[in-house]
Amino acid sequence: MMNFKNQRGASFVFWVLIAALFGFLLMMGVKLFPVYYRGLSVKTFVEEIAVELNGKNPSKKQVWQKIEKRLNVNGIRNIKRQDMVFERDKRKTHIGLDYEERIPLAGNIDAVVMFDYRQTIEQKK
Repeated sequence: MMNFKNQRGASFVFWVLIAALFGFLLMMGVKLFPVYYRGLSVKTFVEEIAVELNGKNPSKKQVWQKIEKRLNVNGIRNIKRQDMVFERDKRKTHIGLDYEERIPLAGNIDAVVMFDYRQTIEQKK
């Protein structure tokens, strides 16, 4: 039969493991927050460009110039021209950015975050 009088609360090892888990989650949050914040900025300006160009028939170069201008203003340096999506249908143009970011977490462990923001521009008939 076990004597329960000697067992009181959690052990020191348990609290160290809880602190390590909390620290790891905090570290991930601190490293991933800026990435998601930049992603939100990218999503916003892709939507703004689509609204601005709605009813027009923009070229790929014009769309990239508008995207590049907003990338520079926001200080986003990791998105390249090959990440831009530009597809044209009969009456629609699909624009967007499809990219990923790698964030080193610890040692050789990286987090890969993928973003794919697309919008449709209706052309005049």
